[in-house]
Amino acid sequence: MKREEYIAKLKDVERALDNGSMSPDEVFNALEEMEAYKPVLTYWYYVKCKALVKKGDTGNIIAVFGDKVSRYCNYEGNAELWQLLIDVYSMQGQEAEAKKQQYMLDKLVGRGTCDVEDKSLAAAKKAFIEGDEGIDILRQLEDCYYIACDTVMAYCVYKYRAKKYPEESTGEQENRYIRLANMLFLKEYIEDRGTVIIAGTDYAKEDCDILTYILHQLGLKVYLIADMITEEGDFSLQASVAVSMDNVREYEDCTAITAIEQIRAGVNAGNNIPYIIDYICQNMTDNDFAITLASNDIIEELRCHRDISKRFERLNECQALHVDKVIGFARMGDYCTYMDRIYGCDTRELLNRRAEVDFSIVVPVRNATETFYHTLRTCLEQDYEGAYEIVVSDNSTEGNTNAKDIVLRLNDDRIRYYKTPRPLLLTKSFEYAYLQTRGRYIIPIGADDAVLPWALSVLDYVWKNKSSDIITWIRGFYAWPGFNKGQENQFDIPCMFEKNKVSCNNVKSAEYMELIKSNASSMYALPNMYINSGFRREYMKELYAKTGCIIDGTSQDIYMGLSNIAINDDILRIEYPITIAGMSNSSVGTVNNMVNSKGDDSNKKKYTSLLSGVEISGYVHTREALELPIVYTDVSGVYKIIARLMAKGILPSDFYKNDVDIIRVYQNIYKSLALSGDKCEKYIYEGYKTAKDRGKAIAEWFEKSILPNVKELKYYDKRDIEAQKNRKTYVEGFNKAGGVVLDASRYGVTNVYEATQLFKSFLHF
Repeated sequence: MKREEYIAKLKDVERALDNGSMSPDEVFNALEEMEAYKPVLTYWYYVKCKALVKKGDTGNIIAVFGDKVSRYCNYEGNAELWQLLIDVYSMQGQEAEAKKQQYMLDKLVGRGTCDVEDKSLAAAKKAFIEGDEGIDILRQLEDCYYIACDTVMAYCVYKYRAKKYPEESTGEQENRYIRLANMLFLKEYIEDRGTVIIAGTDYAKEDCDILTYILHQLGLKVYLIADMITEEGDFSLQASVAVSMDNVREYEDCTAITAIEQIRAGVNAGNNIPYIIDYICQNMTDNDFAITLASNDIIEELRCHRDISKRFERLNECQALHVDKVIGFARMGDYCTYMDRIYGCDTRELLNRRAEVDFSIVVPVRNATETFYHTLRTCLEQDYEGAYEIVVSDNSTEGNTNAKDIVLRLNDDRIRYYKTPRPLLLTKSFEYAYLQTRGRYIIPIGADDAVLPWALSVLDYVWKNKSSDIITWIRGFYAWPGFNKGQENQFDIPCMFEKNKVSCNNVKSAEYMELIKSNASSMYALPNMYINSGFRREYMKELYAKTGCIIDGTSQDIYMGLSNIAINDDILRIEYPITIAGMSNSSVGTVNNMVNSKGDDSNKKKYTSLLSGVEISGYVHTREALELPIVYTDVSGVYKIIARLMAKGILPSDFYKNDVDIIRVYQNIYKSLALSGDKCEKYIYEGYKTAKDRGKAIAEWFEKSILPNVKELKYYDKRDIEAQKNRKTYVEGFNKAGGVVLDASRYGVTNVYEATQLFKSFLHF
């Protein structure tokens, strides 16, 4: 069915709803029939949402429909659905949020109505600067900043208002900020009265002056890069910091510094702001660390600066560019100091700790299920005679003791249990776990994976005979019962092995690079330092030295794989099975994919506990990440991490050299996007916007290759879909390498521990 015909039918249903000739329930029935056409269009969600509002069933509308709206681009149905959600915010008494969403929508579609909010903000700023600090002006200033998407400014005003008028402030008011990316870190940093550096040398100068005053009043030490002078000639910008620092001016609320902009042959050659910030951190703070606040434009420039990019990280999420000219914040300086605040321990001391045992098998876990019990059993049944430990890092939500209960049930001294100091994102959960280890070698797995019985003995043999910081190996695969009906019970032994015949070879990182460029879905073949590879504990220090951190990015495994091939010439590979990668419905990665790419709202509700909690530190999208489609699949994640590594200078800036390379990126991203996903149309139109921004050639390719998916809708019979879900997606039998794919349930296997026994008996090990 053509898109125009489909939307015309939707509009007929909408008119019937409006004039009362169809009840909301009749509309739901009509929509259910139309839902068989994929992708489901945003206009379909709009009509359904409208029927729910008419029925008075608005309780879950924001949660269910909020992520169907695009904040980056507009297309038919998007503005209509967004406007309806804004009305629901108002119905629910969330006026500030309704106004903020309205502001974003008006900016996107180019309505002049947002000028009213801009004028209100300007008036509130003027009154505050002129000395009015009454509760009404502070409340107006905070709300106006919040509505204008200037969240960092709004929060700082809130903190000042809370100090000045504590009786007028509540934790509930603060929660609207704390739930946003990394704002909890900013809250704690402000309350700890840390050092801040404010760069106010562009259009946000007035906002930076307000920040300077407020943060000083809150007890923070403020360095303000207040203005900039221009110097022509050939000189070192880094050396020019001495001139800037020799001419600082001390004021009551800040130390003011003048930056220097360099002009060479009439062309702007940069400025010394990055070096001033670095100088302040290294020489004027106790622990080489400070928060930097500036316009997002300056934050983005600093984030990509060749000399500080490994010490500088943006912490606030990049919004759509039409609302991104606001204040952002970033961390600057020593990564260990930053993580000390997150983990509540001495990160550098843990990083430099000497080994006390041979191996550490690391198992981070969140809200453990019984899969975790069977995973630990595989770790305990090793034929290795040396000393090893199993480090359990429990990142469960508050009150969930499943992981600890399982550890107590097993009652083995080799298991060392740690509770994370606060809810952590997946990457930081792994990093925290690595830091707790005492092993000479670290083997990370997940809470539904397995370590084969001979794993540590083989790794000990290889590491004693080969000099390598990282070793990667062959792994099996097991899909737990209940995981993806078409795939459950799948058991893979990739090839035939001969007992104790362990061969090794070095794989050039350049080969991995070409593999990723040609096929991003091969990311799990990289040395990911998870399931398929392990490392010497000293390697964490090398990562820190060469990348500025240990683990970063949206997912620890893909980030580590890409980082490892970027900083190593080659990687040692063992042609021998060491682990089994398990996939179950308790995997955080699986849940993320279910919720984001497959769009199953039942999964969203079912697995809320796995994804919940306010994390203090984590990855945020930068402007570079928004230059490619973000579709929340593993492949999309690869390119987000590549963009981050390029910005830090860890991957070369010409990793993608031309339009042909970029088109291949788009092909890979959209190959992994299911048309049946609930946000497919949104992802395609957002991708179309990025393609147009990249130029005519890529836009034309997109129009021919991707856009037809939302122009010509395909019918999917529900019975066929259900049958497909229940149909096996794997074929049992032997492969050319002598390996085998089995339905493990035929052999009585119900868990990954039993899968290791089947693996062992099949190979006659």
